[in-house]
Amino acid sequence: MKSIASLGALFLLAACPGERALVGDGEAPAPLATDDTAYLVQLGLIRGHLRVGYALLETGADAAAATHSKHPSDELYADLEGAFEARGKPGFAPALSELATAFEAGDLRDASAAHDAVREAISDAESAAVVNPVKAANVILGLLRVAAWEYGVGVTDGEVANAHEYQDAWGFTQTAKDWAAKLAESGEYAPVFSAIQARLAELDDLWPELVPSEVAPTMNAARLYGAAADVEIMALELTR
Repeated sequence: MKSIASLGALFLLAACPGERALVGDGEAPAPLATDDTAYLVQLGLIRGHLRVGYALLETGADAAAATHSKHPSDELYADLEGAFEARGKPGFAPALSELATAFEAGDLRDASAAHDAVREAISDAESAAVVNPVKAANVILGLLRVAAWEYGVGVTDGEVANAHEYQDAWGFTQTAKDWAAKLAESGEYAPVFSAIQARLAELDDLWPELVPSEVAPTMNAARLYGAAADVEIMALELTR
């Protein structure tokens, strides 16, 4: 039987503003240079920020898009620099800077090219990690837990209290869905990830629009926490 120790790791938010992948009791950051799952979650959070930023830019919400382009470098990238060096990867700070400039300018054409360049660089950085089905499930779980926390900050008492966090939660959930879709394509455990993919699709109505105007009764962070719990249960199939 495969070890399921990593399935018990909790990915929580740090006490300081922003997102970071933590493990265990949540008191110390996971070692990104050696912990593949934490490293991939951190890169996934960057993907999520940039995905929602580009989606907002496509809708004409330039100011909101610009704030999402800044967060990866402000909150997440610095923690990865040592990991890139340890893993023999060059990083992508210049590409992130170019993307932020394009987002701030509201130039969709330049932003599209810059977004593609950063995504390619992230894929290269991800290749430094060894991925197996258990790690992939943990990445999905980590992204969902961060998304749930962000959504709970964004939507409170039946109101959108923080649109930025609400949008972050969408980006992180989309990245989790991408991981599930990739693993569902083929392999021994494709059925497990297909089931995870279907479960995550049930969350789509949590974001009826990226720039929210009203909140429906079904828009509750508990649904994301519930999905994360279900993913953890589904992932037990990977240990048999």
